[in-house]
Amino acid sequence: MQAHTVTTPFQRCQLPPEGRKLRKDFEEKFKNIDPSKEEADELYDALVALGLPWFTRKKHTNWLEKWRKKRGKAQQKEAKADSVYRNLSDWLSHIPDPTWSMMKQWAESLHVGMPELMMYMCQINEQHNNIMLDIMEGSHSHEQAAVNNVPPLMLEPEGNLVHNAPQPIPYDTQLYEENIYHQW
Repeated sequence: MQAHTVTTPFQRCQLPPEGRKLRKDFEEKFKNIDPSKEEADELYDALVALGLPWFTRKKHTNWLEKWRKKRGKAQQKEAKADSVYRNLSDWLSHIPDPTWSMMKQWAESLHVGMPELMMYMCQINEQHNNIMLDIMEGSHSHEQAAVNNVPPLMLEPEGNLVHNAPQPIPYDTQLYEENIYHQW
């Protein structure tokens, strides 16, 4: 067993690396389910076996309470993110090119800020593009795309994908620069 240094009254007592590893393994094991009292007691017994004179049942109980709160908040945040992603994906399947005011309404309805909404839209767009590439390569079917809320596409006779959105107008830099210089 490793010798632990004596702490002064003003120095914070910390678990040694072995204790932190035990807690980390405990957190991973019970990421999605609640541990029983016996399982929490097993962790306490393992930590006490490290020979830490300052480690008490109260410190262990306080850590468990904080961990449960932190885990609960993380689960709520994850559930909210899933809900936002599902709703936004559904809305985008019906309205693939929303206006700015519509996106603001969506953000208010989902209780997220515009930057967060834009992040979700980018993720959905990336997923959509990956599925479209898979369809073009033949490794993903249109039925699978429908399950993933991908907006329907039109296929040209040659088999090329055509999106419902208009194609961007080519940008002519020379013409733009000439117009700028003529204004000055």
